[in-house]
Amino acid sequence: MDKLRALRFFCRIAETKSFAAAAYDLDVVPSVLSKTIAALESDIHFKLFNRTTRRVSLTENGARYYDHSKRLLLELDEAELLVREGVAKPVGKVVVGLHPSINRLLMSQIGEFLAAYPHMVVETTIASTPGTLLDDKLDVLFTVSELPDSTFGVQIVGATRHILAASPTYLKARGIPKSPEDLRDHMFIVSGRPDGPSYARWTLKRGSRVDTVLAPARLTNRQGVHMYEACLAGAGITRLVEIHILSDIRRGEIAVVLPEWSLGSLPIRAVVPDRRNVPTRVRVLIDFLRTVIKRTSRQDGGGKSISGA
Repeated sequence: MDKLRALRFFCRIAETKSFAAAAYDLDVVPSVLSKTIAALESDIHFKLFNRTTRRVSLTENGARYYDHSKRLLLELDEAELLVREGVAKPVGKVVVGLHPSINRLLMSQIGEFLAAYPHMVVETTIASTPGTLLDDKLDVLFTVSELPDSTFGVQIVGATRHILAASPTYLKARGIPKSPEDLRDHMFIVSGRPDGPSYARWTLKRGSRVDTVLAPARLTNRQGVHMYEACLAGAGITRLVEIHILSDIRRGEIAVVLPEWSLGSLPIRAVVPDRRNVPTRVRVLIDFLRTVIKRTSRQDGGGKSISGA
């Protein structure tokens, strides 16, 4: 049995969830596919698929075997390309989890990355917690969320901060806060969970002074995904990640409220499932985001801040 060929057949069946569809894609007759998988199952001593007349699904062992087999095949393809072209040209798909505040930043410049690496495919999903690395089979997670201790590999790729933000239209209608105490007269957009409180607790610092603001919500966005759009539309004041809205600030479409007050800095992290084995295709994407963050931060300046002072 040609085991490498068998692994390619196995992965295609797992991806199409059909022997017939996989046979068509691979340009082989279904009987060859069935015999190859039977020989592979005999060789590895466990069943790969649950089969019915209508569908094919991976067994629990089959799902684990697929993850390792797919990684092996991708790394083999990458190695062949490196030798053939004589340069470091990563190949294959990288599955990326993006915190909502990082998603817009990366997607606004992803065309540059795809042009530089024509043999790569990028698949993204919105995610923020390390648990999604395994649940969603991610190759890398970019997040600004706090991380628990874990065996995952973590790199700092940049830094940003939380800021209070509102549209100039909203501030013109409702007034500009001059101090944290003035925030009580405003409307707030907050993120929250169904089982969480209906308010946000924000801690603002200025020198030695510390003020805690309890912001009752007029609009709550689950997972915080659409707070940016609501802020831009003039729905109220919200706390956003600065690097996510720098371009809007520069254009004057969003204003920083109480800019002399700090809500704390945020490290931007790249999290990978295995710190000892980071494929080239993942490393180049991490390096690209690091470059984008540096470039975006250098452009900072001249943005509109509103303090009312």
